[in-house]
Amino acid sequence: MILIPLGNIKEDKVPKSDILEFYKDSLVGLAAARPTPPLPKPINTTPWIAMSFMQKAIRRGNGPAALMGAATLLRDAPERLWRRVGCVAFEDVGVADIECLGLVTAAQAGKADRRKLGGEWAVASLIIERMADAAKNRSADDLLMTIAGLPSLADERKNFATLSDQRLYQIVLGCSDLHKRGLALWYLMGTKRCPSPNLPHRQGNVEFAFEVLAEHGVSPSMLQIARQGFRKTGEMLAPFAALLTLVNGIRGDGAQNDRIPHKRLVGGVPSYALDTYTREGKQAFSRFLKTNAGTVEWMTANLPGNGRNAFVGELVFRIEGGCLNNRRAGPVADALRAQYELGCLGCSPDQAASVLSLMRNDMALLNDCRAEVLGEAK
Repeated sequence: MILIPLGNIKEDKVPKSDILEFYKDSLVGLAAARPTPPLPKPINTTPWIAMSFMQKAIRRGNGPAALMGAATLLRDAPERLWRRVGCVAFEDVGVADIECLGLVTAAQAGKADRRKLGGEWAVASLIIERMADAAKNRSADDLLMTIAGLPSLADERKNFATLSDQRLYQIVLGCSDLHKRGLALWYLMGTKRCPSPNLPHRQGNVEFAFEVLAEHGVSPSMLQIARQGFRKTGEMLAPFAALLTLVNGIRGDGAQNDRIPHKRLVGGVPSYALDTYTREGKQAFSRFLKTNAGTVEWMTANLPGNGRNAFVGELVFRIEGGCLNNRRAGPVADALRAQYELGCLGCSPDQAASVLSLMRNDMALLNDCRAEVLGEAK
C-alpha cells in the first residue's frame, strides 16, 4: 500500500475509514479561515465557452480568470459547473495533489452540504482557487487518450472486450504494461457507462473493478476519492488516477511551466476558450481551413478532406488547450504525454511533430479567425 501525499495534513491523522467526511470537515475549516469570498463576476458568453474558459484558466493557474468562468456557469448552468469541477480535478490536477482531489469531491456532495459552508458561490470559489493554485498532472487523461488512440493497441482494444471479468482481473493485477492494465480496468468498469468510439460495448461491473484496484494496492483513501469522483462524473479519469497512484513517480525537484502560446482577448474572452468543444471554436477552425496557412497546406497534401476540422482541434489542444503551469511530472507522466501528443494524431510521429510545429506558427492567424467569428456573432 502507498501513502498518498496530503500537503500539510499528516497522513497518520487522516481517518482511512471515512476520508470524504474528513475532507468535508477540512472544507469547513478552510471556509471559516477564509476572508470574504471574492465577488462573482460573470461574463456574457455561452456555458460552453465559460466551461472551456474556466478549465483552461485553472490549467494556467489563473485563479481570477477561472472564477469568472465559474461565476458564469453558476449563473447560467450550475449543474454543469459541479460536474465540470470534478472532471477538472481528476483530468488536470490528478496525482500531483491528492488533497485537492479530496476537497473537490467533498464539495460535490450536495447543495445541503454547500449551504452549510456559505452557499454555492462560497464553495465554488474556494475549490476553483484551490485547483488553480494546485500542482498539475494530466497523466489520467493522457492514459485515457492513449488507450483509446494508440495504433499499437488496436488488437487489444478488440480482443479485451471479449474476455471474462476474471481474465481482465488477472491483466490488471499481473500485466507489466500500463496501457493494457488500464484497458482491462476500463472494460471492467464498462464501456456502457464510460464509452469511447474506439472501444466495443461492454456492460462492466463497477464494484468489482474498484475491488480489483483495492487488491492491486491502491490506498483506501484514494479509493474513496476515486469512487466518489466516478460517481459524480461517470468518467474513467477517476479510476485511472487511482491506478496511477501506484506508478506515478512524480519528481520532487519542482514544477515546470509548459510553453503556452500568447493569448488574445476576442469578444471579451481569451482566445483559448474557443476550442473544438464550442460552436464558435469549430466555426473558427473551419474559417482557418480556408486560409493559405502552412498547416492547411500540409493537411491538403497529407489528409483526406473529411475530418480536417477535428484534426485542427487536436493540434490546437496539444499546443494550447492542454498546457499547464505548475506541472508536476515524472517518467511515467512524461512518456504518456509524448505518446499522446505524437502517437495519437493518426499520422507518424515525425509527421505529427512537423504539423504541430506548423500549427504553432499559425496560432496568430487562428486567433484572427476566432476574433472574426465572435465579432460576427455579436
